[in-house]
Amino acid sequence: MPDNYFLALLPPADCLNDIFFAQKQVHGGKLMNAPRLHITMYLLHPEMPDLAATLERLQRLMSAASLPAARVVFEQVVGKPGIGLLLGGEKMRPVFHLRELLVNLLEPQGIPQWPSYSFNPHMTLMRGKVESYHGFIDPISWDAQEIALVHSFVGQGRYEVMATWPLVREKVK
Repeated sequence: MPDNYFLALLPPADCLNDIFFAQKQVHGGKLMNAPRLHITMYLLHPEMPDLAATLERLQRLMSAASLPAARVVFEQVVGKPGIGLLLGGEKMRPVFHLRELLVNLLEPQGIPQWPSYSFNPHMTLMRGKVESYHGFIDPISWDAQEIALVHSFVGQGRYEVMATWPLVREKVK
């Protein structure tokens, strides 16, 4: 299976304690460590004919883009077979908006996303034999001010941030 590449929002260090606390509410799985915590915003198609050229084009487009910062707000912890998640709700609209802008920027430029990927902003907390659970939590939130290109080494449980780009804070009028 080929490695995966994706654009992601990464949680800032000052949110990690809250995320780790949320992880403890779900039982049974293998916890994700801090370098693997993220929100996948755009999952690239795994079988691109010329990976190097596609990644180079993606980096050029992202460097030239002016994409808005997005407020991330998680309010729920969910455990279901195979996975434990942080989920948001209506307050995640800025994240959905950023996702829409990414799709409109990248797809017309020949940077395909995984065909079966269905966007639902979440953060995976654990994988494995996760017990069923659903609970509301004090919001875990931050202003995402950059987006990262991440290389996932499939089967190794390892990610590498290849590049980051700033997201633009909109000026208050």
